[in-house]
Amino acid sequence: MKEMDHDEALQLFTQHAFKSDKPIDGFEDLIEYALCYAGGLPLALKVVGSNLYGEDRNYWKSELKKYKRIPEENIQGKLKISYDGLDGFIKKLFLDIACFFKGDEKEYVTKILESCRFYPYVGFKRLNDKCLITIDEDDRLGMHDLLQDMGREIVRQESPEEPGKRSRLWFHEDVREVLEKNKGTEQIEGISIKLPWEFDMIRLGPEVFAKMERLRILIVRSRDEIFCGRLNYLSNELRVLDWPECSLEFFPSSFHGEKLIDFNIRGGMIRDLGTRLQSKNLTSIDLSDCGDLKNISDLSSCSNLEKLILYNCKSLVEVHDSVEFFLDRLVELDFGHCSNLKNLPRSFKSRSLELLKLEGCISLEYFPEIECEMEHLKCVKIENTVIQELPSSITYLTGLMKLYMYACKSLVRLPIEIFQLEHLTNVEVINCPNFVNLDKEVGHNGQSMPCTHENEISSSMELFPLAPPESNFSLRTLNLSGSGIVSLPPCIEGFVGLSELNLTLCKQLKEILHLPPNIEEIDASGCSSLKNFLPESNNLSGTYIFSSNLRTLNLSGSGIIYLPPCIERFVGLSHLYLKDCKQLEEILYLPPNIEEVYAHGCSSLKNFLPESNNLSWTYNFSTNLKTLNLSGSGIIGLPPCIEGFVGLQYLYLEDCKELEEILHLPPNIEWVYASGCGLLERFPHVSTKFSFGTPDLKWLRWIDLSECNKVEVDVGNHAPDPLLVQERFQQKDSSKIIYPGSRIPEWFTYCKENTSYTNSIEIEIDRNAFMCGHQIMALVYCFVVGPLPLEFETITLSIDGQRMDPYHNMLRSSMDPHRVCLKYIAGNSIDDLLSRSYRKGNNMRFTFGFSSRKAIIKSVGVHLIYENDNFINPIQFSKRYQDYLEPDWNPTTEEANDDLALWKFKDANDDLINEDLDLEFTLGN
Repeated sequence: MKEMDHDEALQLFTQHAFKSDKPIDGFEDLIEYALCYAGGLPLALKVVGSNLYGEDRNYWKSELKKYKRIPEENIQGKLKISYDGLDGFIKKLFLDIACFFKGDEKEYVTKILESCRFYPYVGFKRLNDKCLITIDEDDRLGMHDLLQDMGREIVRQESPEEPGKRSRLWFHEDVREVLEKNKGTEQIEGISIKLPWEFDMIRLGPEVFAKMERLRILIVRSRDEIFCGRLNYLSNELRVLDWPECSLEFFPSSFHGEKLIDFNIRGGMIRDLGTRLQSKNLTSIDLSDCGDLKNISDLSSCSNLEKLILYNCKSLVEVHDSVEFFLDRLVELDFGHCSNLKNLPRSFKSRSLELLKLEGCISLEYFPEIECEMEHLKCVKIENTVIQELPSSITYLTGLMKLYMYACKSLVRLPIEIFQLEHLTNVEVINCPNFVNLDKEVGHNGQSMPCTHENEISSSMELFPLAPPESNFSLRTLNLSGSGIVSLPPCIEGFVGLSELNLTLCKQLKEILHLPPNIEEIDASGCSSLKNFLPESNNLSGTYIFSSNLRTLNLSGSGIIYLPPCIERFVGLSHLYLKDCKQLEEILYLPPNIEEVYAHGCSSLKNFLPESNNLSWTYNFSTNLKTLNLSGSGIIGLPPCIEGFVGLQYLYLEDCKELEEILHLPPNIEWVYASGCGLLERFPHVSTKFSFGTPDLKWLRWIDLSECNKVEVDVGNHAPDPLLVQERFQQKDSSKIIYPGSRIPEWFTYCKENTSYTNSIEIEIDRNAFMCGHQIMALVYCFVVGPLPLEFETITLSIDGQRMDPYHNMLRSSMDPHRVCLKYIAGNSIDDLLSRSYRKGNNMRFTFGFSSRKAIIKSVGVHLIYENDNFINPIQFSKRYQDYLEPDWNPTTEEANDDLALWKFKDANDDLINEDLDLEFTLGN
């Protein structure tokens, strides 16, 4: 342990001895003695200082004499002086923490020690004041390791040679000796069993605890290492019985647990508790995973019980009525996954209940009546039960915020009163297929009645009542996914607080004609019977109320045929999902501020927006739409008005089998995915773009025309004009096209065939090609690939082992025998990479490779576009490095291949280049 210097030690000691930064006058000499005895150890300074706090000089002198008699190296001896000054009950409290409860919650330990009459409220304060324990921000008890060792040594000294005569046992060797050899005595008050993994099983005999009449604490943490067939005796002094996976089937007949606080045998083999639990102090019972437990007996004596955990007790059939009639302090009640539980108490009247879990109770037939106001219960979760309905008395759950009902196959109704709960924010009735259709009325026996106009309204109002104007309607989320509802009633407009409505997979839902006024998100995906979304008329009385709030609308997989004109009134709608709407024929109207439209898989979709370019609303939303996905649709072409979407960046037209032409594109489009369009013939932009013939579509960076075998793609017979290249790359750093073909364009300077038909290939370029004295405007590379059986595959390009843009070369699967991928990369984006490669002194190695061995690269090409291909300047060094050159150092020239003048430096200066000179060549802007 690191010691403090004198000034640090004085400050720390003063803070604890005087609760101030300055000592009281008249104690200067005694302070120096105290610092000497503490030896500069922070823990000792805290403990010694706290022990002297508030006392006079005489007390200080007396205590310091005790410290003086203890050898300097005996730290525990110095710390023990503070312990020796404690009252008897506080000493016991300290030892219990040192042996059993370090790191536990203060509230939990308080209940246990209070029942032992150790007065923990007083004790904790005293120990904390003396720095013998700590209480952290999570209200857990802490203790320095040295203090814990000191406490355990105090217990060991009670009987150094005979562990069975000590008050507490925790060391595994002592525990084994006492239990296996039946050496326990009445002195033992607590045992904690935690064996190292390499230890063999401890076998407990029937009389192992027979002499331990004062045993208060039994904690078993070794589980499988402890075996006990039966016990003849357990102390009724027990406050804690914490024995997970206990192998006992029955407890001793003499054991009644009269003083128990915590009873935990989760995962045990217990069959019947009988009348064993009769403690009025019992606060927690955990019997979870006790698979053989069949019933819970009378718990009426356990009036202070707060937690009853019966999770996954698969044999449990019934619960005694005392659970709810006499347990008014019950906070947590967990019956989750008690698959054979049929009967709960007929009613609940636990005012303190906060958590009720009934998920997985597949045999449970009814929900108890609520007999009193239960304001603390915030959440009710019911799953996989056969409950048909909830009682109207659920209104007594005045604090209820969330109601979850999952896969309750027999559920047919919810009480109308539930929607009047003031704090209810979430209602989820999910995968309840018999949840009543709103065009049927429900009788008292849960049977549906014939549909009439009158009972349609009655049923709608019963399930979705219009909230009274004076109520504080707080419902935010309504999830009816997988239910059997047919429509939403007009009164849904009264749910003024509702922001999220989930109707996914409501297979019987036919129409949505009414919406809440402040709805923000609607998910009706998978509603295959849904034909009508809102009335056809554009004159909706309520439209102006809610149109600005709806942000997301998901009708994917529904049966809608068209979007109504009133969709234009949803001025806040930004995300529209229409995926796999197989019957959708046209989209003629869009909201003005839409940002994303996903209509992929709509095979019947023929018309997207009117053909006319004179759309009154085009300029209202043209800057907002960013993504348009019409993949898999039946469109033949894009209308001229598409050019008005000046904000559109991503256009998906993949697998549009009827698409014949792409004659119009928005001016700022960046990504066009049109692979799999077998009938596509006319697409003039692909020629003008990649030959840089015109300045339009200057932002376009990606076109995928895989499997578009009819389209004509012209990438030019000559290398692009450097001036046009420079103009195009002012706004972006790369541009790419994938198109049908089998050859590298003829204007590529470096080409190589892959005769081995592998998934990788390397091409080498003379390093002097980068030293021709010109600014490199762009690097162009191209590769021809064979069939790709995988769904997606990524090809990477490396220059001298340094990977370049690995995430922008993803290819989708295709069984085409070959296709061409051509990409431009702006020179200024790879300056550093090329410069580093050049300085290594070797030729440039370009490596193309797929991760999958099933992919084949047939050929590759590399081409450099210079600032001026017709004029060669001397090599240009940046001004930063020109000053380092010798005045008479000049390069000489030689004639090189490919009509390029390659520079060759004088041999005398080769070493200068390769050693310290860091040359920066102008390879970009």
